[in-house]
Order: sequence, then C-alpha cells, then structure tokens
Amino acid sequence: MFLMATCLLPFSASLLGEYNQQQISIFVFGANSIMIASLLSIQWWYALSHYSTLVHENLDPVTKTSSLRRLLLGIIVYLIAIGISFVDIQLSVYFFALILISAFMPNKIMHRMTFGALAEKK
Repeated sequence: MFLMATCLLPFSASLLGEYNQQQISIFVFGANSIMIASLLSIQWWYALSHYSTLVHENLDPVTKTSSLRRLLLGIIVYLIAIGISFVDIQLSVYFFALILISAFMPNKIMHRMTFGALAEKK
C-alpha cells in the first residue's frame, strides 16, 4: 500500500505543478501526501512496538520517537494546507514547503520541539 501511494506521487505533483491555482490539485497532492505519511507512520509504529527484532536494540530512543513525530507533524501540516486552500490557494501551496523544515531538522531539536521536553520531565 505504501509503495502504491508513493507511485501516485509523480502524478499528484505534476497535477499541482500544472494547475497550482486549482483547489482540486491541492487536495489531490495533500491527500496523496497524507496517505504516504500515514502508511509510513503505521509501518514505523508496527516495527517499534510489535517486534523488537525489526529495529536494532541500540537505536537511540530520541531517533525512534522523533521519526514518528516527524511523520505525524507532516500529516498535520498537510491537513492544514488543505484547509488553507479553501481560503487562499497560493498560501496553501507555500504551506506544503513547511514540511521541508522538519525534514532537515536534527533529531534532538525535533524531539524537544514536539513535546519531548515535557515527557522527559515526568
């Protein structure tokens, strides 16, 4: 399912590039991105929670949680971008680029930004 959703990405990106002023192209690209991020987060959660042999036991716990949080943050950003498209289409196109900020952020910073500091205090 994940690979099927990933194979649709060139189509939805092309649609967004060609018709960036149409709300349907923003919806298709956002829905495709949500589908990819959702399926990948389910896979990562499954690997972490059900079988310890799928993930190396020496993997940093910050990396484990940050990876899942990045995916969930992406889903939230895509949902917000789709919602913004009802108000301002051009702004929602730029909002898709916000996901790149979290992609290049180091794991420790991402962990702290996504309520990791609150969990460590408890």
